[in-house]
Amino acid sequence: MPIQYYNDQNIDLLAAVFQRRYEPNFALANALSVLAALPGMRMVWGMGGRDSNAVVDNAGMGRVGAINGVTFGVSGIAAYADFDGVNDYLRRPDEDGLRITGALTIGAWVYFDAAGEAGILSKWLAAGNLRCYRLIRTAGGLIEFAISADGTATTVVDSAAVSDSTWYFVAGSYDPSTSLKVYVNRTAVSNVTSIPAAIYASTADFEGGRTDAGSYMNGRQAFSFVAASTLTAAQLGVIYEQTRALFGA
Repeated sequence: MPIQYYNDQNIDLLAAVFQRRYEPNFALANALSVLAALPGMRMVWGMGGRDSNAVVDNAGMGRVGAINGVTFGVSGIAAYADFDGVNDYLRRPDEDGLRITGALTIGAWVYFDAAGEAGILSKWLAAGNLRCYRLIRTAGGLIEFAISADGTATTVVDSAAVSDSTWYFVAGSYDPSTSLKVYVNRTAVSNVTSIPAAIYASTADFEGGRTDAGSYMNGRQAFSFVAASTLTAAQLGVIYEQTRALFGA
């Protein structure tokens, strides 16, 4: 059997991002602390802590998500919210802490049971021109991150298509006047053309599992989050590497 040589110092340097132990139990122990510790974290719905009415905000900010028909399950040992694609969603009423107009990152682990446009995380309502920001799966299967500077016009960036029946880590980040990025696992796509200086301060509710009062998600979400900061590729990579063992990614 060939002898393999490893650079211990390099392993130590990379361990901050690439987890040494690909074990679901170890990943679960780190998942919420990693998310809650990242800059500007406003809300984390781990989907484990909940009662019959709401899911807990694991960022410690008290932004629980009201349960509207959503059921829950477990993938291995990771809890998830299960949306039926008909009328299930999570809701957080509009508030200043989620009316983010500057740097922003939103994301989640997602699993789609069927094709079709599906809201993942959204503060977006066309009626009354209350578009703000959202992360969706398009009818064509792309992961799309969108923002609006005035409640009407939109700026978007799309990933390649993703498949049904597979777990993905997805995220969107906004760097004012600079870039809009969408991530699928560790692959990023950027839009750097005519990026707005600010996002419209919409009074629409924040919702998980639908967008624009429709486009209900048929699938699952876990570790959904909102941060008032532009998380870097390295920071999002840490989330992915520290949690992917839970989802077989």
